[in-house]
Amino acid sequence: MSEKAAKRSNLFNQRIRGLHPVPGFILILIIAVGGYFQPLIGLTVPVLIITAAVLAMIKPRLFCTFLCPRNRVFPLLKPVSRYRSSPGLFRKRPLKQGLCGLMMACSILQLSRLRPDIAGFTAVGLFFWTLCIISLLVSFSLAVMYKPNAWCAICPMGTLQDTISRR
Repeated sequence: MSEKAAKRSNLFNQRIRGLHPVPGFILILIIAVGGYFQPLIGLTVPVLIITAAVLAMIKPRLFCTFLCPRNRVFPLLKPVSRYRSSPGLFRKRPLKQGLCGLMMACSILQLSRLRPDIAGFTAVGLFFWTLCIISLLVSFSLAVMYKPNAWCAICPMGTLQDTISRR
């Protein structure tokens, strides 16, 4: 392969792996900060979950690879990461499925209490915003303690995609 073709191939591979980190960082910032002031912004979280589930029917982990905002931001944490191997527990299916099940059960319970007015939607948005903030804090902590993408091993959205794509 010529040098020019190799350079073109490398550029293609960089583009095909997904978005630049900046849009992911901006989306996380909008949800984290904007959701504090306007809880309805938290409703973007279930949209992301549904998008991940639909894309999993096309190809496993398609959302994670190309669209996940955290996956775009994690490489920015490389300078502060300790690069330790993740605990073996992170690779165990019961932990992954338990965490995914807990988050889904909480989501379904919250949605079942939805009132068909703006206050109900605001409450649901606040719930999803809180869920996002907690998982964001955990994911960034794991990125610093272990590897930048340590969260990906136990991510409930990844587990949901794996479960859907196996069927």
